Amino acid sequence: MNGIMVSYDLQRPGQNYSGLIEAIKGLGAYRHCLQSTWLVATAHSPAAVWDSLAGHVDKNDRVLVMTVGGTAAGWLNKADWDWINTHI
Repeated sequence: MNGIMVSYDLQRPGQNYSGLIEAIKGLGAYRHCLQSTWLVATAHSPAAVWDSLAGHVDKNDRVLVMTVGGTAAGWLNKADWDWINTHI
C-alpha cells in the first residue's frame, strides 16, 4: 500500500467536480483532511492515480499527486491523525 496525497486548486467556481471526488474516493481508504487535500491508502502509484483523475479536471486546474510517508507534523484534528497513523 502507498500513502498518496492528492492536492488541488480548482479554478472554475461553480464547476461540478463530483466526478473528481468520487474518483478519489474510489482509489482506496481515504481521508479528506484539508479543504483541497486528500490522503489515500492505495496500491496505485502516483502516476496511476493521476491517470484516473485527469479526466475529471479542467486544463487550468492544478493537481499534485505524490507519495507520502514517514514523520508528519502539523495541526489537524484527532480523527485525521488517527487515520494517518493507521494508514500511512
